[in-house]
Amino acid sequence: MKKQGSNKNKGLSDRLSKVAILGVLLVCVVGFTLNMGFFSFFKTAQPGSICQVDYTLYDAQGMPLITSNEGVFQAEYEKGNLALLSEPLVLTVGEEYSETFIPITLRYPEGASNTMLSGELAQINAALQGMRQNEQKTVEIAGAETMMTAMTTEEFDSIVQGYGTNFNFSSAETGDWVPLGVSATPIIEMDNATPEIYVRYGKVAQKSTDEITVAYGYPTASITLEYIGN
Repeated sequence: MKKQGSNKNKGLSDRLSKVAILGVLLVCVVGFTLNMGFFSFFKTAQPGSICQVDYTLYDAQGMPLITSNEGVFQAEYEKGNLALLSEPLVLTVGEEYSETFIPITLRYPEGASNTMLSGELAQINAALQGMRQNEQKTVEIAGAETMMTAMTTEEFDSIVQGYGTNFNFSSAETGDWVPLGVSATPIIEMDNATPEIYVRYGKVAQKSTDEITVAYGYPTASITLEYIGN
């Protein structure tokens, strides 16, 4: 005759063993996940690392001009200010830029693009080295304060009207956006070839009765390293 108590104890023991095994596996998985997060904290951007960078470019007064951060974009919209919304930057640490102008896709205005200068991207790129994921940094862009262009009434109107807007010298006010055309080659070349022109957004800095000055430098960049690849 079988001892029922013994069978019950054996069944209970088997179940407890299975629970214990599952518990050990669960602890291993959790431990592995924690270790991965622990080690990723110490991972830093090094030459060759492909990095996704959330960024905001500011004017001399500290107002956001161009940002990939939707929160910054929305906050400026609610204040009545217009910041251009960009895609995040994807940069390879240590990369050298052979082109002077690098177009950056904008999400707002939809279908538009802004042009970054190789010198700006090089300074942001240099700041990435040694940064950890989710780390933030402020980069002062050298030379941005000199990026200004003065135009007569006729010159200004010919530029902005060329982009199909009703905006002109008379209606322009300090702080208004101005789409400028920039090119690495002269507008008129000896061989009559048409140069490639890029759009660079600037803002009206000063205005007199017959002249207007547009600032197209971005003195400060706030960056957050969102992701570090190989």
